[in-house]
Amino acid sequence: MTKILKRALALALCLCLLTPALALAETAREGQGIRFTLEGELFPEHYPAKDQALMKGLAELAAMLRLEGVLEYDADSMDLNVDLLLDQAEETRTSFHLYGFDALWGIGSSLLGEQQVYMNMQATLEFAAKVYFHLGIPLQRVALFLSPYIHKDAFQALRWTWEPVLFAQQGSRVIDREALLALAEQLSAVAEDDRSLIYWIYAVGLEAGYDDAITDALAGLADWWDSFLAEDGLTITVDGDKETWTTGAYTLFTRRVKDGWTTLSVSLPATPEGYALSGFCALREQGAVMDADLRLTVTQEDSSILDWRLSADGLPTALPIAAPFDLTWDITGEAVPDGFHMRLEGEGQGGEFALRQLDAATGEIMLALTGTAVAVAPVTPLDYTAADFTGVELYSLSDASLAELVRNVARPLASGLLPLVVHAPASACQSLMDLVTDTGILDMLASPMSGLEEDVWDDDGLDEGDWDEEGVLEYDE
Repeated sequence: MTKILKRALALALCLCLLTPALALAETAREGQGIRFTLEGELFPEHYPAKDQALMKGLAELAAMLRLEGVLEYDADSMDLNVDLLLDQAEETRTSFHLYGFDALWGIGSSLLGEQQVYMNMQATLEFAAKVYFHLGIPLQRVALFLSPYIHKDAFQALRWTWEPVLFAQQGSRVIDREALLALAEQLSAVAEDDRSLIYWIYAVGLEAGYDDAITDALAGLADWWDSFLAEDGLTITVDGDKETWTTGAYTLFTRRVKDGWTTLSVSLPATPEGYALSGFCALREQGAVMDADLRLTVTQEDSSILDWRLSADGLPTALPIAAPFDLTWDITGEAVPDGFHMRLEGEGQGGEFALRQLDAATGEIMLALTGTAVAVAPVTPLDYTAADFTGVELYSLSDASLAELVRNVARPLASGLLPLVVHAPASACQSLMDLVTDTGILDMLASPMSGLEEDVWDDDGLDEGDWDEEGVLEYDE
């Protein structure tokens, strides 16, 4: 089942890269709209033998499933309306509505009746960490890919701290050693107190056991910087289309623009614990597509802790898709014992598109998505504010609010699911039940949500006093 979850994570990444909720990636200042349809096909024979029985049932369901919808978005907000149908039967039409801006997402559905729910995206990783500690379900694997805002929020306080020192002005300059060491102390203090960053570190490093190593490295920034900074500090040199950051014998950062490519390289001296980080990024954007080559490595002496590679050719940066593309993503190293490998390809023309997830080793198609996407004029005012989000906040459920939610949605949920169950093949129902049972999702749904607010951090340096009253952050607009 671990591999099933990984493939779910891969699919989540694909959707994040190629559809937008990532309209919120600040690309479209003017409102835009896309009307789309989507159908899928699974190929169970190309999955591992132990998973094929499960996938056969899901494949039968995928062959019957059709999505129809409209996505409207600008740089700040989105509004997505989707209808799900099984076997083209009108009585199975089930509506979903996802709307909001980067920090708050609202959810509506015919399955929920009049009940509205919403998510405070600042609390997503915190909630995922609670689920992981309390129920052992690695929800953070998917949570990390829900929205780019999760990462922006995690590093926002750090960015506000380093920008006035490192990016206060353009052009060549020298930043003195004392200012840099003071900055390191400030960054360590931010990292110690910023909840969004703390839970991001948990989400990234907890399963592999490297969250403490990341936390310790941030706490010891000043000592680490002091070990390699030259007496005259950091020299930033800009020469035409090339920029370099050097201190003593170390070249820490290089940026170059040439032949349409922007390349960035980072190479940091080893920490006192022996961890050394290096990274490379090459990007070229041409019209509505982008080519990319990214690599991040973390080593400790002769050991590879992390080797993260992503390569994309013709990746669409706008919808609808209008050209062929492919993307590969690999993560290996001691921090990822099982490794992670994904390959995606697709194309689009004349409003039609196709996406395929391939087996990284054999190239066989595992999942194929086909559909249409046509630009339409947006009609929804995308001016959401915090006042538009009412109902139940999913990450702050108490006994009382959970009881209210169950009471309000029981009837529409039952009446809405019945036509879907009637039309779905028995094998698909069994596969879905096996999936939610084996992955622990059923346990999560059946557990008292108030239990997630108990102290589950006994062995990890946090105690009950570190929680807010309802266990989540409050959103300050």
